[in-house]
Amino acid sequence: MSRGPRRNLRMLAAAAVAIALGTPAEAYYHYVHFLTNASPFTPVYEKFDLRALLNKTVTVFVTDAAPTTSGTDSFPSVLSQIKEATAQWNAVSASDLRVAFGGLQSASRAPNTPGIDVIFTDDLPAGVLAQTWVGHTDDAVSAADGSKFFPFARNIMEMNSNADAPPGPSYSESYFTTAVHEMGHALGLQHTFTSSAMSQSVIRNTTRLRAITPDDVAGLAALYGKSGWQAAYGSITGTVTSAGQGVAMASVVALPVTGQPVSTLTNPDGTYEIDGVPAGQYLLYVHPLPPDADMTNPVDANGQAFAASKPFGTLFYPGTLDPTAAATVTVQAGAVAAKLNFTVQPRAAVPAYDVVTFSYFDAANQTYSYVGNAVTPAFIDSSQTATSGWGTVVIQSASGTTAVPQAAALLGAVSSAVVSPCCNGQAVALYFTMPPKTGAGPRHLVLNYGNDMYVLPDGVTVTSNNPPAISAVDANQDGSVNVTGANLDANSRIFFDGLETGVAIPFTGDSTKGTLAVTPPPGFGGQKASVVAYNGDGQNSMTLDSVNLANGLALQNPPPTYSYAASGAPQVLVSPLRLPAGAFAKVDVLAANMTFADGQVTLGLGTDDITVTHVWLVSPTHLIANVQVAAKAALLTSDVSVISGFQVALQAQAMQTLAANAQLPSIAAVTNGIPSQATLYPGGYGTIWGSNLLSAGATTNVTLNDIPAMVVYASAGQVNFVVPSDFAIVPATLKLNNGSDDALPVVVEIDPAPPAIASIVFDSGPGPDADHPASDGAVLDVLVTGLDPSVLSNPSRVGVILGGVATQVDGISAAAAAGVYQIQITLIQPPTGAKVPLAVWVDGSSSLPAFIPVSAQPAPPPAS
Repeated sequence: MSRGPRRNLRMLAAAAVAIALGTPAEAYYHYVHFLTNASPFTPVYEKFDLRALLNKTVTVFVTDAAPTTSGTDSFPSVLSQIKEATAQWNAVSASDLRVAFGGLQSASRAPNTPGIDVIFTDDLPAGVLAQTWVGHTDDAVSAADGSKFFPFARNIMEMNSNADAPPGPSYSESYFTTAVHEMGHALGLQHTFTSSAMSQSVIRNTTRLRAITPDDVAGLAALYGKSGWQAAYGSITGTVTSAGQGVAMASVVALPVTGQPVSTLTNPDGTYEIDGVPAGQYLLYVHPLPPDADMTNPVDANGQAFAASKPFGTLFYPGTLDPTAAATVTVQAGAVAAKLNFTVQPRAAVPAYDVVTFSYFDAANQTYSYVGNAVTPAFIDSSQTATSGWGTVVIQSASGTTAVPQAAALLGAVSSAVVSPCCNGQAVALYFTMPPKTGAGPRHLVLNYGNDMYVLPDGVTVTSNNPPAISAVDANQDGSVNVTGANLDANSRIFFDGLETGVAIPFTGDSTKGTLAVTPPPGFGGQKASVVAYNGDGQNSMTLDSVNLANGLALQNPPPTYSYAASGAPQVLVSPLRLPAGAFAKVDVLAANMTFADGQVTLGLGTDDITVTHVWLVSPTHLIANVQVAAKAALLTSDVSVISGFQVALQAQAMQTLAANAQLPSIAAVTNGIPSQATLYPGGYGTIWGSNLLSAGATTNVTLNDIPAMVVYASAGQVNFVVPSDFAIVPATLKLNNGSDDALPVVVEIDPAPPAIASIVFDSGPGPDADHPASDGAVLDVLVTGLDPSVLSNPSRVGVILGGVATQVDGISAAAAAGVYQIQITLIQPPTGAKVPLAVWVDGSSSLPAFIPVSAQPAPPPAS
């Protein structure tokens, strides 16, 4: 196995005016090999092999050697941030790779399944916040489609063993965004200049509430995209040349006027392809890598690196420094905007790089001004610029004395700036005016230097409010907590030590003083959780301490805390604690001194060779889960950890992986026996797949929660059974005996039966029928019975398929008749025919179809 070099972030150091600047970020890019030294260049990526992972899932484990913490910080808070970072990458729907948080592990274990390890070290280089090592096999392998890649084996995220040092404390936004960033490296992504998760912290400009951007989505999907993922996105292709030669490793960026960009780096011959671009209108620009670019260059078949081209002038397409004169590029889903070529001119050096933006908050007057607390990245309050006249932004560059631009502008803010050197030549002040109703959100900063320019995506955020400030945190008798403060609103989100709370009572009050009641996540006895409010405009109640956080300085306004009641140490009883390789089995967990909360629980078995596939909460102190053990699992002992909120129970070296016993019955999966049904329900069929499910000359028995289920077919590899018609809608323990031996039990979820279609009618007028067929644009009401009422609060569970094509669902509501529900749909270019089948799907299971006539043209109105 070869080991990749370190991917790191530079720590921000204290300075008189602004934070010092570190190593820059590269464009959305991967760890790339080229197997030839000549054009056309086809990238061969380093990535995880989905075939080597259980259920296409890479698991992130944290070493049980905890970092040091002080004050209100804690190891459980650190774990919560890594868990939340994992959830961000797992939520990328275009990716076929799932990313799971596995809890705690022993540093000594050595599983056979690839994975990601998080360790804490005091050996980070000076000024480095965190770093990631990526390791791949020496030889490329072929994917199912014939493309080649280098599989990852084990990737290691190294975090500071002192959680108080930057980017900590762990409850701060910067710790969370750093964890997201490092995990992106571990998944196969390099840096970016697009202010995305994969940009270094100095120019990242993401937030807790916007941690993953389209650039990150595109980068991950390029490695692990689901089949057909590109149909929902567009692509941009072209070439960057200088003096007739291709420019290598130039960053080409598709930049919407407002919104987040997507980018890539050019190949050694200057060609580029930006995939994963959401449909829309874009400006396109190209810029060079900065002189201190810290990245892994692509390598050839002999491991020799291709060099980046020398600096050149940044340009908007087709060749201008003026964004108002740039051509607009239209990107359509499933299409390629091709031959968008640049011709660039060489430069001795870039005029600016790693530009940090600052604004200043005047606490006395409660305004963003040119005095007061330094805040980074910069905010401009558009409502204040209309009255006080100016929004001040200070920029500082890592290129030494900050070069003074001839002009500066914010795209989409209808605003240019008055430019003025300041701060002993270390920085430059930009004074903006803008209309008071300028829409809130991040804006792209463009600095024009006459013969060159610099673009900082999301460099300044426009807002119309001050940062939220929490004045009181008060516990209620029912366990909820009142959070009171200024500049809170109905969309404010409250976090305890970095975990989001539930809302018990919505916001009441106004911007001067408002309150919302929240439900705290489970905490450990005596914990003091820091309470932070986040608003949708990018500000939070620690915004005014952003520079102090970045530099590891004392906070001027430490967040208030919430104290959890004293209690004993969390304990769990887990069974079984011995599982054979290849097993699919139920695990049962009982707890003391801890509370299981929905969405907050992680069961970890300490090895990548065992994956937890599903967890069900039976009660606040009881959970059950299904786990899958790899067929080639290493035979070892591993940690068992159960985490609920901030409550952590650990059983060191408690789980033992055993050799497989080929003679015993083994369940591999339980599904519905009918292909159109994804769920099990009372009266429906189930199919058990596995091995040794029937002994010769014997009878197979199946029970659900120890209630016999009728077996209608049995063989060694398949057993079909019927769920009892009166069975409760609950997770059920399925047990199988093959006539001589018991299989390990598994959990199956028993869901409500699919709905039945009662009728289909036009929303207005007669039909659909032979005289009044449905057509494009028709609005239909589908009336169904037997629908699970809980879908009303989660309508995404419901789909309507017409002629094999998904149809737009406009809404779901209860009809006048008891037990009947109305699903309203709009037909958009529907399949046509005299009898087109329409079916309602819930949780992947289908109703029986009803048939309606669909015409290419709407029927004429009835005669009056």
